Amino acid sequence: MRKRMTKALCTMMAAATALGCGSSVAMADGDKETISLLSWYSEEQLGGFIEAFEEEYPNISIDLQYVPPVQQYVDKFSVLVASGQMTDMFYTAAENKQEVIEKQLAEDISDMEVFSRIDPATAGTYGNDGEIYAYSPDAWIGGIFYNKELFAQAGIEKEPETWRSSSRTAGCSRSWA
Repeated sequence: MRKRMTKALCTMMAAATALGCGSSVAMADGDKETISLLSWYSEEQLGGFIEAFEEEYPNISIDLQYVPPVQQYVDKFSVLVASGQMTDMFYTAAENKQEVIEKQLAEDISDMEVFSRIDPATAGTYGNDGEIYAYSPDAWIGGIFYNKELFAQAGIEKEPETWRSSSRTAGCSRSWA
């Protein structure tokens, strides 16, 4: 039952960000259980999710262990793994996803129904060999903006299409900016 509850919590928490599930301990009906969660989201941010989960599953409580993102979180994660004291559940970042996969710290959750509705490339971001260990419902996006008028003044007729041409364009633009 604990595995089922952990998967249910994984689904709920996936709405916030990527996370891994590492628990497979069975729980007898009626027993009170605590699931520990390492998170870079605070009680203020996750409180509503946790309250809703604990209301749905009154025999399970969530022990939230907050650590600020990202480097402090990744450092704490590595210390917990190395000491054998990893939490039952945890968030997975790009910075530690290889550690999660290589050290088999999370269960394969690819059989969860939610993945049938998600593009396989997206679903596999936190996976390996067809298995999925975490899910990220949001993403960080970076971009480069430029001033079309300044490009025109510099005689640049089209946007750079490669990183190398972007670097040359940036170097050129410094001289006239």
